[in-house]
Amino acid sequence: MKYKTPAVVLLLALPLAANSITATAQSNDEKTDTSRFQMNEKFCEAGETQSSKYINSADSFILSCECNCTAQENRLWIVLRKTKATYQIDASKAVSTKEIENLDSIPDVFGLVPFCEKKPAANSTITILTKRPSANSSPLYCYSAQPFLEQDNKKCETAECKKISESLTETHDLLAQDLSAKKMSPLF
Repeated sequence: MKYKTPAVVLLLALPLAANSITATAQSNDEKTDTSRFQMNEKFCEAGETQSSKYINSADSFILSCECNCTAQENRLWIVLRKTKATYQIDASKAVSTKEIENLDSIPDVFGLVPFCEKKPAANSTITILTKRPSANSSPLYCYSAQPFLEQDNKKCETAECKKISESLTETHDLLAQDLSAKKMSPLF
């Protein structure tokens, strides 16, 4: 009889624990507007680090080829999911406007780096960050933040841009399907 009571309590506690873990995961996901994912196909040159992410509020993909340099002059592609319009820009980073709204600095390999200036979002869900020398001697540089506005940029129609658009969309959709299948699987 001593063994049945703890077993019953454990069986009753498992669904409650699972629900609290799910609630915690959901609240953490709600705070994050960006999800990173790996692509099998390589688009970056030797010496560059390839990074791909999806910004939910923008319904857009970002592919970046990040140089291992102090200037942080990176090549970025922004792909709008619905239209598959692709834009290639040179900047340090493309980030979710929602995630940086209340920040005074951006995490960097050297620590937190302040904004040089921060322009209003102007109905943009993506912000383009560019590293600039600082007016002060400390820190040595800062990030200029500009809204990404589709009409202010030229669409990239090259074969490379089309291939990047297709690859980002396909990879993300496959990962989303896989994740969805895992969420629907039973707990035990």
